[in-house]
Amino acid sequence: MTARCVLANGEVALARATLYRLLAQAFRYPGAGWHEEWNEIARGISAALEVLAQEDRARPSTERCVPPALFDAFDLVWAASRDPQRIRHDHARIVGHSPRAGTTPYETEWTGAAGEILQYHLLADLGGFYRAFGLDLAQTCDERHDHLSIELCFLGFLCVREAAAEERGVSEVVALVRDAQRRFLDEHVLRWARSFSARTKSEDPEGFYGRAAVLLERLLEAERARYGLAGEEGFRELGASSLAPEDCCVSCEHSKSCAGPTDHAQDGE
Repeated sequence: MTARCVLANGEVALARATLYRLLAQAFRYPGAGWHEEWNEIARGISAALEVLAQEDRARPSTERCVPPALFDAFDLVWAASRDPQRIRHDHARIVGHSPRAGTTPYETEWTGAAGEILQYHLLADLGGFYRAFGLDLAQTCDERHDHLSIELCFLGFLCVREAAAEERGVSEVVALVRDAQRRFLDEHVLRWARSFSARTKSEDPEGFYGRAAVLLERLLEAERARYGLAGEEGFRELGASSLAPEDCCVSCEHSKSCAGPTDHAQDGE
């Protein structure tokens, strides 16, 4: 089989959107229907990776941005995704359902914005990004604006917008959404996701979440190179949580499996 020489308009952006969607799914709570949706997205990943590889081969060698390890990283996380029961158990143990989790997936907990005022400003900034493109969290969503899955979903949405604008030939919109991607990566995701990934890998080196963290690292490495961004300097350590124990899991449907304190939820205190 010979590779196609020319990619269609928007094809690269859609491939990137597929990867963002897969990783957003990876770090969501694995409730009912989670595994079926994961499998549905994952079936499109091989084609998406081939599109990115084809784009990269067309670049000068000094400008290539897709690491070969991206392909191996997907194979490993796919192999680790076969047991949904273990994934649910590991989610409670590793990722958790609150900012008190050991590898918390909330940006403000990693960037030192856990205090009430700083957290408010960072969450407001995230909300501003989302609303600028007509988005807001659904009433049924029980996550904050700074959850990793929400941030990755937003980047995937921007990639879809980029693809649609490319197909229509609207260069101004293409430039707008690419700039939004660059800024959102620079001002938010790249500031903390590397530290989150490193912590997750250390907690779960051979499991689903550790391998998903490797895939996240590889994708963000490619995106950082694509936009010429510096990324995180060194690794961040988690500071004090933004929540006191009595704030956690009081009305959370997942409290029985949460790794954080839950006695008060059971006592009704």
